[in-house]
Amino acid sequence: MNKQPQEQKVNCPFIDSDGQVHSPFRAILDRCIIWPTPPPEKIGSGVIEIPQTIRAQFQDSTGILLSVGPGYWGKETEGTMDFVKRPRLKRSDLENKRPMWHPTTDQLKPGIRVYYDNSVPWWVVGKDQNGKEHALVICGVMDIQGIVS
Repeated sequence: MNKQPQEQKVNCPFIDSDGQVHSPFRAILDRCIIWPTPPPEKIGSGVIEIPQTIRAQFQDSTGILLSVGPGYWGKETEGTMDFVKRPRLKRSDLENKRPMWHPTTDQLKPGIRVYYDNSVPWWVVGKDQNGKEHALVICGVMDIQGIVS
């Protein structure tokens, strides 16, 4: 019988006792702000303690979504990608396209836990409600790999 490790409950410093998310930043365009969950302090059944010096290697690229941008303006037409359908595009075809609004999906809401691409280069420091500083990730919606259920 394989015993799965139990996922420990993580208290996000940006979520209050009522479940309201208080983000120090507001995301714009198709960007998201994520508080990465800290790496575990112990592994196994809590017997083996991970030293502080190598704890970052156990980071699992999950985090709590704090803010989601509304979307972005693009030049693609709705539901199609003309550059794939017509290999020889004329310059006038591209210039005559009207910009189209691409909203962010409604599945991404502040407070949910998500998997994100660990190679995201944008890290910022934000303060929680108590004034303590935390590292936050800023990434695009396309850098979110999935939702942890």
